[in-house]
Amino acid sequence: MNLRLLVVPAALALTACSTCGALDSKMGKIKPGMTPDEVKTLLGQPTRIDHSETAGAQGDVYLYPTSGGEGRVVFFNSSVFKIEIVPGTKT
Repeated sequence: MNLRLLVVPAALALTACSTCGALDSKMGKIKPGMTPDEVKTLLGQPTRIDHSETAGAQGDVYLYPTSGGEGRVVFFNSSVFKIEIVPGTKT
């Protein structure tokens, strides 16, 4: 087997999570009422955004990798409603 086939994915995995520790500390700076732009300024672009809409209320969940799992910033009508760290999950 070609060693490059093993090294490249491993390097990409390390690079992808090289900012996880920094995001852990920044997640604590997110406060209820912040806008999506304020969150993106602090944390950067999320790895995934889940969107839902029910009875005129809109909600988004911004997902970020953290060292222990996944950080979730939950928006309700375009402002932060809550912040979660879900251990053991990856975006």
